Amino acid sequence: FSGGARSVQVTGNPAVTGARGLAGLFVRDDADTASADDGAMCIVGANRVRWKRQYAGQRINPLWFGADPSGNADAYPALQAACNFAASNGRLTVHVPAGKYRITRTVQTTDVNAARGSVACGFAGDGPYSTIFLPAGDFTAINIVTSYAQCGGFSVQWPATPAAAIPPTRIGVEFCNSYHQVSQTCVHDILVMYAYNAFFQRDWTGAAGGLGTMYVVDLERLFSFRAADYGFKLAAVNGGSTTHRFSTCWANCSDAAGAAHGKGFYLKGINDIAMTNCAVDLCRDAALSVFNTYQVNLMGFAMESCAAVTNGAALMRFVSAPVVNVVGLKDIAGTVNIPGQNGRACVVLAGAGTSCNVRGYARAALKSAAGTLYKVGVDGATARLDTDASVAFAEALDNGAYANISWGGIRYSATGKAPDQGPNQRGDYVRNMVPAVGQPKGWYCTAAGSPGTWVSEGAL
Repeated sequence: FSGGARSVQVTGNPAVTGARGLAGLFVRDDADTASADDGAMCIVGANRVRWKRQYAGQRINPLWFGADPSGNADAYPALQAACNFAASNGRLTVHVPAGKYRITRTVQTTDVNAARGSVACGFAGDGPYSTIFLPAGDFTAINIVTSYAQCGGFSVQWPATPAAAIPPTRIGVEFCNSYHQVSQTCVHDILVMYAYNAFFQRDWTGAAGGLGTMYVVDLERLFSFRAADYGFKLAAVNGGSTTHRFSTCWANCSDAAGAAHGKGFYLKGINDIAMTNCAVDLCRDAALSVFNTYQVNLMGFAMESCAAVTNGAALMRFVSAPVVNVVGLKDIAGTVNIPGQNGRACVVLAGAGTSCNVRGYARAALKSAAGTLYKVGVDGATARLDTDASVAFAEALDNGAYANISWGGIRYSATGKAPDQGPNQRGDYVRNMVPAVGQPKGWYCTAAGSPGTWVSEGAL
């Protein structure tokens, strides 16, 4: 078009190319003499005049760039072009309408042509069962690298695949890269099926860029279905992530045949974690593993049909976590099947450098084919664990020589000896778990230390 109109309404698509999404209202911009014709947001006429698409609100539609919602043609170029435009024009949001989108490369929520560390964009669909991405290969499907702009409302689906055949390169949603954070945002309503890790953050320690962290992020209604490894595996660069709020997130860890196989949550280097109404089904040995954090608060965590099959397994393990509060833990239809005699597994294990409180533990329909399941335990002299009466007295006290488990507010020793590890404070009291006649009933700490000075309460 080379006329002098101030605006044109395009109502169809070029007959030759058949490109999708060109229709819309375009307004003439005489001041712009440099913008390229991208076939979507800017059209350059025969007289070199720029015509700019008019759109309402802050949402960019990838169909304008030619995305095919039928699942037949490769939608990656159009999806990435939409993200490039949204990110470079003021942190807009790419809204992907309902449909199936075949992708052959990773879609990144930033402008991949701009300088590294550039502003990112929001990325939203019409819901996990409406906007569906179909990766054509084993690669990361969606890389969320945004701040302030929300992302969610879609699913990533690979074909049903036996767990043993899923390669580690098959990642559903990856958070961050070495040049971008995910911060002060909400990621919500995403379903990932048949990935190796459904939701993933790699440790970028030592990588160029020095970022790769997540900061003040709400993770809501994220669902992993049959991931071969962990449903959620988030490992922060140099322990630099903080303030993660998980709400109603769920991992089904079964294999394609419905048997327990994968693992639930692996969280490392996140300084502050809160989880509300989260659940893990059919995991194998590990429902929740947390390392190197300051504080963990769990409210209403459920484990259903999870299996402990390895000696020393811990369905919930906390290591180097000074403050852990578990309130309302449900364990339904769990299985303990550890080969050999004296098999040992824990539902909750407080590892080194951890102080853990367990309140309101409910268990039903436990199946124990072999071995013994201890409800709670500690591993190492610097671990402490306190339980209420919801944990059976005998099952709470698998504490070896450490005397670092308390039941109902009282510490007990299973060895008939005073604590030989520390640290301990003056005034601490440890009761002998099963004293024999002539043995001390308990011990008082009269001087702080490791282990400190302990005085017998007197013999039974």
